[in-house]
Amino acid sequence: MQVNNTIRYPILRATALLLVLAICFSVSGQQIKNTTNPRVKEATGKAKVDELNELAKSYRNTDRKKSLSYAKQASKLAAQINDRPGLALAYKNIGNAFIFQAEYDSAQRYYELSLPLFEEDGDLSGVSACLNNLGVICSETGRYDQAIEYLNRSVEADKKLGDEEGVSNTVNNIASIYKYLGKYSSAIRLLKEHIPVDRRLKNNSGLMEKLNALGVLYVALNEPSKGRGYYAEALQLAENDSNDYIRSLVLANIGNSYIVEEEYASAMPYLTDALILSEEINDPENEANTLTNLAEINRIRGNFITANEQLMRVLKINEDVGDRRTIAATLTCIGNNLMSRKEYDKAKGYYHQSLLIADSINAAPEVLDNYTGLIKLHSVMAQFTVADSLQHLYSELYYQFRKDSDSANYNIKPVIPEQPADSGNPDMPELKWIIAFIIMILLLIISTAGFRLKKK
Repeated sequence: MQVNNTIRYPILRATALLLVLAICFSVSGQQIKNTTNPRVKEATGKAKVDELNELAKSYRNTDRKKSLSYAKQASKLAAQINDRPGLALAYKNIGNAFIFQAEYDSAQRYYELSLPLFEEDGDLSGVSACLNNLGVICSETGRYDQAIEYLNRSVEADKKLGDEEGVSNTVNNIASIYKYLGKYSSAIRLLKEHIPVDRRLKNNSGLMEKLNALGVLYVALNEPSKGRGYYAEALQLAENDSNDYIRSLVLANIGNSYIVEEEYASAMPYLTDALILSEEINDPENEANTLTNLAEINRIRGNFITANEQLMRVLKINEDVGDRRTIAATLTCIGNNLMSRKEYDKAKGYYHQSLLIADSINAAPEVLDNYTGLIKLHSVMAQFTVADSLQHLYSELYYQFRKDSDSANYNIKPVIPEQPADSGNPDMPELKWIIAFIIMILLLIISTAGFRLKKK
């Protein structure tokens, strides 16, 4: 998602995952003495609040600790001198810091403090930014209907301002939600409609978001080569702008595109670079995204223990973030790993957990991924009736959201036919009786043979 500080970013992590960070802000908690910056030291009153807010903004891409510290100092001073515009901006800057640390509860609290202050002052730019970022938070935590509501309100505010760039950036976030819901054609159409606007406005941040998002969508549609064409342009722009957040995300997505083509050796350098960079810039979401891809390679190569360790790290990150969609996706990956290890009962448990979460947030792609895993699992276990039933449900859901990509919701509910505890194989109910009969015959033969031997 794209956050507006204009702090707008797509998050596409997943499996992708997905549409992504646009402008990169910061986080932390250390206080910095005013004397560390002469501009702050010399200023007083409202001028000092303005200076602190400006410094918070200027450090958002380079030093998270300083950015958050300056924003907190600005909020404290603004409250003391009753500087409402300065306080609104300071609260928004603090929210920006927390949102990129994936501390969504804290970020939401500060945006909700900031929004009414901007509204009272008639500051439509501030209103739009807060609404956009609240939409991002709702999307990240699986509240898609509420996210769309916030984002549409943000678009309306930007239209009143005549802010084309603001509208275009919010479009990235709406497209991200379409992707999560499996509405790929709607997402692609929306992104392509607004790319010329970004090029005309030289809005590189929004353009990078759209190019990366299009790459993700085409890979999801099994066109990885076409996706890499969009990634290549996004990566070049990120390198030119020294935007490490986008660069890290695109590197991970390029790696994923090679996994789709089963070119694992080609994927590894991109994923390794992405993981190192995401750890350096403290980007937990892309760290999780990259680890998921690395775990998939390890699973395919038979390194199940390493894959499981990586996926458990991912699950912990996603649980800390509270992103239910990526939690569902990670549980599916763990299920896949366990199935590769032939731990079928455990795998089934993870698929079921994931399916319930994915269905609760209307995430059709994640529901389909779980059906795929369960179909393979029941087929391997020779439970063909169950597998066929799931295949039928999979086909209905797949056809529905591919055929009608503008449909807001799907209505095929995940029904998992469970095996009765003593049913054995559903397709061969008489098998246990056949086996029992054979055993009885063998025992009879053995006992008879033993009796004759004794007689001799």
